[in-house]
Amino acid sequence: MSSSGSHMIQTTRLGGSLRTAAHFAAVRMANAVIRGMGLRPLLNPALSLIGACFGNEGKLLLRVDDVTLEIPLSDAYWVAAGMDGSYEAEIFRFAEGLDDRPTLFIDGGANIGWWSLLAEKRWGWTSVAIEASSALAARIEQSRSSNGASFTILHNALWRSSGERLTFRTGRQAHAGGHLGSVAGFVGNWRLEASEEVSTVTVDSIVSNSTSQKRFERIVIKLDVEGAEREAIEGAQNAVAHGALLIYEDHGSDRASSVTAALFDMGLSIYGLERVRRMHTLDDVVRTKANRRQGYNFLAVNPRCAGATEINQIATGR
Repeated sequence: MSSSGSHMIQTTRLGGSLRTAAHFAAVRMANAVIRGMGLRPLLNPALSLIGACFGNEGKLLLRVDDVTLEIPLSDAYWVAAGMDGSYEAEIFRFAEGLDDRPTLFIDGGANIGWWSLLAEKRWGWTSVAIEASSALAARIEQSRSSNGASFTILHNALWRSSGERLTFRTGRQAHAGGHLGSVAGFVGNWRLEASEEVSTVTVDSIVSNSTSQKRFERIVIKLDVEGAEREAIEGAQNAVAHGALLIYEDHGSDRASSVTAALFDMGLSIYGLERVRRMHTLDDVVRTKANRRQGYNFLAVNPRCAGATEINQIATGR
């Protein structure tokens, strides 16, 4: 896969009302002031406050090459990403470094479908977006339609088994921290004012259904399920055992790195994605997670499968 493309998110204000213009100006000023003071962690709360003042009228268009997503200016999480100019840049760089063999991409905790869209439109992968929030699943459908994409959308929660009915908690200003009620999550429940019932599904069942219809030479699984990673991995053991590449989040607040510890116990090789380097021990992982308020992306792969050779080549620059 070519690595020549950049990952700069271009932002464009949509709508010409004075209210929208004022909202966008306030966003840009807050971004400039907060970054100028070196206080980036304060940007999202500041944008949330500005959004609460101006409401949902204004829209922002985020663009990476031909992929576009329309978001409310009140959506602090994605507006901040637009202001950053990139989103989870380490995952983007990693995907750019993979060759163009037929790939199935499982996007667990897809949010508004960012990675599913890029996977299909930029890298030509077959994507399945799984999202537990009905509101976010609807936004994924809108983004899929507006981009002329065709990936599958499942309104489900990834879990250790399929067919269970669980409670999912979410909030308008904290949608990125929505989580199943049976796990702790990383966002306070006071910010998650809404809840709904959602049916569970396993990664292995999704992979089985997808591979029965088409042959793939690579499977990439991305898990960002806010505290339910271990349960989702239990439901992905067959895919991982057979060589799927597992991108997962290990949060900085978990100093025991329990997700990575479970993967080490499974005999998997672990890599940090910032520079694609091998993590030999849990201490290596803890040192990587410098910010306790941030989630960090890692990669796990079965060292006895062909996928490990590809990752080692990327890690060593061969």
